[in-house]
Amino acid sequence: MNDKQKRKLLKKHIDNNPTEVINEYRDVLTASGDVINMQSECIKKGIAMRIFNQEVIELLVKINKTGNLTPTIDAMTQLACEFDTLAMEYGPYTKQAYIQAVVTHSSLGGGNNG
Repeated sequence: MNDKQKRKLLKKHIDNNPTEVINEYRDVLTASGDVINMQSECIKKGIAMRIFNQEVIELLVKINKTGNLTPTIDAMTQLACEFDTLAMEYGPYTKQAYIQAVVTHSSLGGGNNG
């Protein structure tokens, strides 16, 4: 079906039952909003886990002085850095607030704020 046919079909659909078309679009927008909200919550949980991960890394560094956890520490640190890059680019917090929370091991709260 080409664009012209699609427009003609949509116009016919709108002309026959405009309320139904509006309701369909509203339902799609509502579902899209729900997906965005779920993604935001997922990112917040991931960030909280990342902050906790920093504490674990620091403990492993201390423990490593008595053994050899270097491969584990290096792997966790690399994953944390990759996550940090994504969280600062796509996360719900400002870059400065995120960095401060990781450095101080503190919670970030609501989101979309500093």
